[in-house]
Amino acid sequence: MLLTRGEDRGANRPIHYRKLTIDPDEYTAFVDGPLGAIELKLTNSELKLLAHMARCPGQVFERADLIYACFPDSNMLLRTIDSHVSNLKRKLVI
Repeated sequence: MLLTRGEDRGANRPIHYRKLTIDPDEYTAFVDGPLGAIELKLTNSELKLLAHMARCPGQVFERADLIYACFPDSNMLLRTIDSHVSNLKRKLVI
């Protein structure tokens, strides 16, 4: 019997970083606010990027690395990541 090889079994567990909670399986992200958890309205692309970056806090990512990690089958342009990251920054300010 061959179990799944090369698969990160913890990849889709909820991710907790400071006031941020991301659940990749449920496609949801919440930030703790003064009155409780606030759901972030993110696109699938934004959620993938945020989850990837939250798994490696403090790491600096190059555009190409983010595309390869989050969108490996995509023909996404390098500058498209700038747009997604800009949107994330705007949405994370509460």
